[in-house]
Amino acid sequence: MATVEYAKIVRIPTANSCKGFSTDIKLPSSFTFGSSGGFINFYVGFDDYECGISTASGQSGWRWFANSGAVEGTDAGGNFGDYANGQSVNIRLESILDPAGSGNYKVAFFVNNVRKHVFSPSFVATSNFANGRVVLGAAQQTWNANQVPATMPTWYIAHNQVTTSNTRYKNVNGTWVTLNASNSTPVTAHTPSNRTHPSPVDYTVSNASFSSGYYYASLNK
Repeated sequence: MATVEYAKIVRIPTANSCKGFSTDIKLPSSFTFGSSGGFINFYVGFDDYECGISTASGQSGWRWFANSGAVEGTDAGGNFGDYANGQSVNIRLESILDPAGSGNYKVAFFVNNVRKHVFSPSFVATSNFANGRVVLGAAQQTWNANQVPATMPTWYIAHNQVTTSNTRYKNVNGTWVTLNASNSTPVTAHTPSNRTHPSPVDYTVSNASFSSGYYYASLNK
């Protein structure tokens, strides 16, 4: 049965095809969860690949994760506590020559330039990907689609400011291009969108410096 997440997100996209996506994330200095549990994810993605830094209810630190809806059974990840509140990390998703030497290209995930995961599907050098993006998000709980309440319960997940900077995509020619207000329009969203939401409905964001490649977001409760 289909499920529905109670979630809030910020999406920083590129409309162009890409071969990679990268950003520097300064993690929040604090976060809180309520009794409903949930998780916080900050990640880079394209197509069905989503890789980044995450924490969850009951944890005090952060870990890396690498997921793909296109690769059955993919749920790689590190250990909670590998990264700390307030730490700055670079996360990068990129099509690279297969490290195993097959001559094919594969999608790989890096944290601070250290390769953490290589996905199994093979590509050629000219392969490009769509829907390149940075996503800042939190999900509190999940329902079966036929059990979603008409009014959402109180929102409990909170974190103070998370910052993205030096956000870039690798274009079809292999050149890294900075993402800013001239070529990207960040958006906030929440799910489910067809229900009544108590405050806060969305992330609190500031893109005053996005022309310089910086973007700030916080989540209140």
